[in-house]
Amino acid sequence: MASAAPPSDRRYRGISAEDRREARREALVDAACQLYGQRGFASTSIEAVCAEAGLTKRYFYESFASAEALLVAAFESITAALFAAIDAAAADAAEPLPAMLTAFFTALRDHPQFARVFFVEMSGVGAAAEAALEASRRALAARLMREVGGDPASLRAAGATGAIRQIALSWIAGGYAEPVEEVVAAAVDVGRALIER
Repeated sequence: MASAAPPSDRRYRGISAEDRREARREALVDAACQLYGQRGFASTSIEAVCAEAGLTKRYFYESFASAEALLVAAFESITAALFAAIDAAAADAAEPLPAMLTAFFTALRDHPQFARVFFVEMSGVGAAAEAALEASRRALAARLMREVGGDPASLRAAGATGAIRQIALSWIAGGYAEPVEEVVAAAVDVGRALIER
């Protein structure tokens, strides 16, 4: 007689419990990316995210301890997509810095809801959100410095990353009025001036 599968490996329609849990988590993260980007984190309830994901509230707590934990997961998902675009652009470019910044600003323009989560929604939420935000700043600085030969931990790197962030915030607040090429040129000029001085 065949023994029953252990509870952790039970399958439903050929899908393991672990895979179903991961799919529910991804659905919640995707819903959070959309809703936080449209309405803002403070204006979006856990119930609203669950409804958008097509899940009941009990599944929220299966994956996340708090609303802040979901915000961090949404932010990290958006950050991973942005950095993947930046890295892909740099890989084949004769001039990596402008290529990276073009990919970055194009992604922000094409996905304004993600830009809002990346730049606006993380501030002042809590310690976990601040830690994730700081980690993304360091990762962006490391990418930029890798292409210009600077020290990613330096004050110049922090200044260049902060300047690029401020350019992005101003551009977003202005409704993406300037063409991407203009924004990239400004960011490259300011970034190089701060890094290469």
